[in-house]
Amino acid sequence: MTSSPPGPNAPPTQNKSNLDNQWGQKILYAMLRFTPLGGSGLALVSFFKDQEWAQAVLMFPFAVVAAIWAGYSKAFLEEVGKQSEDRGKDHASGFMKRVDRVFVTLAKPESKYLECQRRDCVYNDIEGYEQRNVLLLRDVFVPLKLTQGGLESGPMGSRRLEELDKLDHQFFGRDDLTIWDLLRQVRKRPAYARLVIQANGGFGKTTLLRHITYSYATKRVEKLEQFKGVPKLVPVLLYLRKWRSVIAPEDTEAVGPDLPELITKYHLPELPGGDSFQMPGGWAKELLTKGNALVLLDGFDEVAESQRNQVSQWINSQMRKYPKSVFMLTSRPGGYQHYQGKDSFKSTVFVQPFKKDQWKSFIRQWYVCQERARRVNSEENLTTVKAEANKKANQLIKQIDAPERSDLADMVTNPLLLNMITTWHQFRPGGKLPRYRAELYQSICELQLGSRPEAKQVELILPVKESQRILQWLALKMQTREVTQVSETGLLNFFAEALKGLDCPETIKPDRFLAWMCQVSELLVERNTQEYEFSHRSFQSYLAAVEIGQRSKGKGLLDQWNKKQDWWHETIILYVAQLDNPNPAIQGLVDRKAVDLAYKCVQETSKRIDPKLQSVLNSSVKAQVQDLRFEALENYLKTGDLEQADQETYRLMIKTVGKEEGDYFTEEELLNFPCEELLRIDDLWLKYSNGKFGFSVQKQIYVECGAKLDGKYPGQKIYYRFCYRIGWRNNSSWVGVTYGTQSPTGHLPYFVLRGHLHLRVSSLASRFANCKP
Repeated sequence: MTSSPPGPNAPPTQNKSNLDNQWGQKILYAMLRFTPLGGSGLALVSFFKDQEWAQAVLMFPFAVVAAIWAGYSKAFLEEVGKQSEDRGKDHASGFMKRVDRVFVTLAKPESKYLECQRRDCVYNDIEGYEQRNVLLLRDVFVPLKLTQGGLESGPMGSRRLEELDKLDHQFFGRDDLTIWDLLRQVRKRPAYARLVIQANGGFGKTTLLRHITYSYATKRVEKLEQFKGVPKLVPVLLYLRKWRSVIAPEDTEAVGPDLPELITKYHLPELPGGDSFQMPGGWAKELLTKGNALVLLDGFDEVAESQRNQVSQWINSQMRKYPKSVFMLTSRPGGYQHYQGKDSFKSTVFVQPFKKDQWKSFIRQWYVCQERARRVNSEENLTTVKAEANKKANQLIKQIDAPERSDLADMVTNPLLLNMITTWHQFRPGGKLPRYRAELYQSICELQLGSRPEAKQVELILPVKESQRILQWLALKMQTREVTQVSETGLLNFFAEALKGLDCPETIKPDRFLAWMCQVSELLVERNTQEYEFSHRSFQSYLAAVEIGQRSKGKGLLDQWNKKQDWWHETIILYVAQLDNPNPAIQGLVDRKAVDLAYKCVQETSKRIDPKLQSVLNSSVKAQVQDLRFEALENYLKTGDLEQADQETYRLMIKTVGKEEGDYFTEEELLNFPCEELLRIDDLWLKYSNGKFGFSVQKQIYVECGAKLDGKYPGQKIYYRFCYRIGWRNNSSWVGVTYGTQSPTGHLPYFVLRGHLHLRVSSLASRFANCKP
């Protein structure tokens, strides 16, 4: 039975309750005030009534005091009541906060958060080549090997000499570090709590952060022996390409959210299942303040140039606000050069290319995972699964290991290309892998646009050639505009025109074509909300090169090298690789003094090179070619611009070992550096410094200080003696590098040695001795 609603004149229940409380309070105050007066007053009246005058006179003062009490107590009690009420509210508020903390502890909100973060890192999603429900990250991840780059400061991340002694010497010279080696040190060595991880594209930076996140989110760090000594932290994996516009809004007056707000308001709701619950207020801030957070910031190089300054400042400010938490940032070396305030990060590591044991391990694990997924009750027949997986893995490994396929051995050092090659081989287990990159990319395009969807019994939206042609148009347009991302609106408009141009059926709408390209072919991916790009930059370069070849036969392409060398570099190589006669294009690059690029074009083409051109590049007039390569260095030395000469020396040498500017050398790379080039550089330094500067000068001083030329670090005493002699150290402190003829003998070159300075000196001096005893 339901009660009747109150009448229109009935007061609200809450008002009635408040009224009752007020009347009760007044009655209580009246009792306290008038009880003394009531007793003495009644006695006084009684004495007067019985004419007991003496007793009445004696009682009269008590009655007066009681009356005074009644007046005094009124104000007193009201004020006490008011202050007690306020104090009670404060105490109640404090008590409820303690209760909330108890409930938060009991509810373990971090467990819910970690579950959402775990779900986001379950699969081996690598640059658009994810294998849903097949490749699990935990099954195929191969630990990446790192080498320490030292402390950061200055342009291009050059290391401050004065900080040398503050680094952890147990890691010097090692190129087999894992991320867990560094995490074990974060409480003892604060430098590792502000870490930059650098690597070129496709080397697994994002996958590494996903592995860290998954390991923490699943409590593997706490359970497995391999993680012993690693601190317990809560991972927060933030993709900067996704949140860059939130952090750096277009409105310059707007202020982006601080880190706790970004985590709770933006990051958590985007995680799988994260929109189904709310974390307690203040949770993220408390986590960061106490130093229990591991903040993983992925892809600074993927932040637009116009936003990099603002994003840099935001990251720096968050690290200052939460000094106890651990921060890691990943970036390509070229992108990190634009980071503002590098001194905020205290240490750098570089991801090493896969070595043979790593890529073999990946292939074997990959095939075990695939075989397990496709076989019913595979856990019950694990021996059979492994046998079949090893059979297929060995077929692929045998091809890569073949002496005549050194090109493949180079490719598989890149985890992304290795993943592509393995995917290609899965669908063609008996097929022979393409020899050159252009052929491999074309095979992968055909695989993703045709063979793979058909194998999954997915209907092709268009024939392979027509689908690829549309992607070629898109790639060339993006390449010409020098962009790697396109908005969804712009992409749909482009596809509408492209489909119309190919006279495609009206049933194929632009949004359907886009969905197919992302979900089936995986050659396009949505990196940010409603922003798309090719799954890897190499595909944009390759498809643009194919379109240029089909459309204009490369007219004007080589001229682009002079305008924007880095941007068109890859496209030119892949364009030349497709030419039936690449000789005119390669000669054109030589004429433009792009000799490095010409060399790479020769390496990437399967076509015959004209013997005369080959001799220009490799033999009879090699000195002429070398002059072209070293022309800039010689000009700097001639004009006395020693700082630019120092950096040009580094640029020449880093390109020789196949790395990008911003990278450091490993000891192995210097110990095996080509003698002819090393001697050529040294000759130029000797010639234009009158024998004062050069690698040979440094080597001689190093020996005089007591070092042995065995490639090993001779110890601090000998090394410091050497640094004093050449002016890098003075009065027990590091003085850095100065550029001028007044600098001590052997002071330069320096820039190529940065990183683990003492080990680079040992390696290069030993190499020079082997090249010129």
